[in-house]
Amino acid sequence: MRAGTLVAAYLMAAGATLALARGVGGADQGTGVALAAVSGGLVLPLALARWPFARVLQTAFALLFLGAVVVWTGGRLPAYPYGDGAALVEYVETGFHFPRWLLGMAAVIPLFDLVWRPLGLMGVLGAAHAPTRAFVSLMCLTTMGIGSVAMLQRFRGRLSVAFGMLMPIWVLLSSGYVEYYPLIMGAHLAALAWTFEKPLEERSIAAVALVTGLLPALYIASAPVALLMLAAACLATPRRTPMLVGASAAAFVVAVGLAFPGGPLAYLDALGTSMNAGDTNTMFRRYAGETMSATSIFFAPSAAVSSAHLGDVLYLIFWCGGWLWLPLGLAALLHVRRADWQSARLDAQAWLGVALVAWQVFYVLFMVPKLGPTGDLDLFAVSFMTLAFLVGEGFDRLASADVRVTVLAAALGACVATAPFLLGIWVPVRT
Repeated sequence: MRAGTLVAAYLMAAGATLALARGVGGADQGTGVALAAVSGGLVLPLALARWPFARVLQTAFALLFLGAVVVWTGGRLPAYPYGDGAALVEYVETGFHFPRWLLGMAAVIPLFDLVWRPLGLMGVLGAAHAPTRAFVSLMCLTTMGIGSVAMLQRFRGRLSVAFGMLMPIWVLLSSGYVEYYPLIMGAHLAALAWTFEKPLEERSIAAVALVTGLLPALYIASAPVALLMLAAACLATPRRTPMLVGASAAAFVVAVGLAFPGGPLAYLDALGTSMNAGDTNTMFRRYAGETMSATSIFFAPSAAVSSAHLGDVLYLIFWCGGWLWLPLGLAALLHVRRADWQSARLDAQAWLGVALVAWQVFYVLFMVPKLGPTGDLDLFAVSFMTLAFLVGEGFDRLASADVRVTVLAAALGACVATAPFLLGIWVPVRT
């Protein structure tokens, strides 16, 4: 592939992103830093012209990881205005197994109690001024850094995996950002990549059960995704349905029984009280009283499609997921031929892709960000990652190698142009 074509795609996407950041995103600071990042990032499309894109991205994410470690070592942990980082730090400090984040908490809390504290690491390096927060930050940046490089190695050549990472929020989560999402994003992307890697009928019952049973225990909001994956596996091999459903349910129950103090029944009781139904813990004034009911976590339809909320959704798409996936997704659809549609009718993975798009669009539109669009900027990180992955999956199956590398260069341009605004806390606050 000619370097000039890739550089042009990179610069066009970056330029469009910077224009949208000011015109649509409302950013009035940070443009100079973003321009500098875009200029420095020109090495990326040049590298794509010479080396396989997996190697280029592995190097980029390894450098991001090392940079995050240097920042962490110096104790320069910025206090971002997004997310539930303070709650996560409190839960780790007190040993509380928050039911919505069960498996992640069950892994991190023992590391904190049995390794970090006993070995006297509370005051070393970047941990001196905020030891628990520093520990969580280190776990987050390590999980994201190692996970990014490992997945690009395991799923080498998969544009879908690369697209899942080339979002502004992925860069933010890889920086030492304190939240639960850095602990689970890699696992979610790996689960998607594994599910679409080969026909589901070729997967063993045990493997499908582990993936679909553990995802909800990892993050309860992923339960619908796990159910859709399980349904697709059953559709692919109907005769295995009883065994698949039973094994998946057993995996979930065993995981909860091992990870949650008190076992599955205590978990279900605690989960019900942690779901923030109705106006519970709604900190954003404009969203008060806008849910379907006092027992719902979703917007009422009238609120979901209001002009104000649709503006919030566009804001979240741009700053969290990245705007480029919308036109790229449309381009992938336009590449689908009639023969492709005919063959897709019998493909369980195709139906799974359609169902995942429908669910994630519903979730982004109807789920209430309790802290508001800016405070909960990361709430839909998994949703946008899933949608970006599916766009990449479309290009993997339909596009030529040259087209795939070209759209990857454009995706890099959009990501590099947007990420500095998140890292520098120059994203405008939406009220």
